[in-house]
Amino acid sequence: MRHLTLRASIIVSVAVIGVMLKAGRYGSETDNAGGDALAHAARILTAHGWTEVARSDTPASSLYEQRSFTRQGCAEPVVVAVLEGNAEGAQFFRAQHGGDAAFLQGELVELPSGFRRQLSKVTHDLGRMVGLRMERALPVLAIAPAPPELSSPCLGPPAGAWRR
Repeated sequence: MRHLTLRASIIVSVAVIGVMLKAGRYGSETDNAGGDALAHAARILTAHGWTEVARSDTPASSLYEQRSFTRQGCAEPVVVAVLEGNAEGAQFFRAQHGGDAAFLQGELVELPSGFRRQLSKVTHDLGRMVGLRMERALPVLAIAPAPPELSSPCLGPPAGAWRR
């Protein structure tokens, strides 16, 4: 009987966690996390001499919202995009930019972790439920070209500038 109760508790716990992850993924966010993430990127790029290109509306079929930044004397723009949810668009963004992309998920990474993103959202929501004031994690930012380790005038801000 005791083993049955333990198994039932484990099953219920896993089900509750699964529902929370799904609600976090598909639930509508009332805040402007995507806008905050783009504003964060714009501050970094502006501080390094880049200017946002007048943006055209992102097509409705796009996987993500993106912005382009140019710098005088540089042939190619730096493109940043907000990857919502589990960052499903990461491979697509990388392919669009010839494989030269990195992702900001608290730190620069080769590929963003959907699990890490969901875990941070669940932790944030649980903290709010118990009355803690927690800073929410920004969505994953995709950056092309991938930021260089050392400063390079036409490749965008160095990797260290992007770390939060």
